[in-house]
Amino acid sequence: MLAGLAATLRWGLMAVDPPLWATALLQTLHAMSFGAAHLASIHFMTHAVPEDRAATAQGLYAAVVAGLVLGGATVASGPLYRT
Repeated sequence: MLAGLAATLRWGLMAVDPPLWATALLQTLHAMSFGAAHLASIHFMTHAVPEDRAATAQGLYAAVVAGLVLGGATVASGPLYRT
């Protein structure tokens, strides 16, 4: 929840094209949103996955986030940029 709120605030304020100093401050919200989401994901895995499968779960998590989500966002960003 915290990660989503921080990301929403950051992107909402970045949309108004703030000055450079404000952009630098807003980037600290990226650390908060990423850190909170990653920590929550790892915390969830420690409770939901047996210990002997922890490395597999973390590997799948990394593959999904870095592969599918970022890959999909990259593909979608081209048409969005043209509009």
